[in-house]
Amino acid sequence: MKTGMKLALMGILLFGMISCEGQNSKVEESKLDLITTEFPEEKQEVMETFGE
Repeated sequence: MKTGMKLALMGILLFGMISCEGQNSKVEESKLDLITTEFPEEKQEVMETFGE
């Protein structure tokens, strides 16, 4: 029984590896950079509220 489970698991893993091989796994870069984008209106509001 253990040998049958090992063969089934190996088959599933092999099938998964073969089916994912053709896909492009490169992550596309986002067009909008949320970290370095400045928000001038919000920045001005904060400066008016808290000063410099």
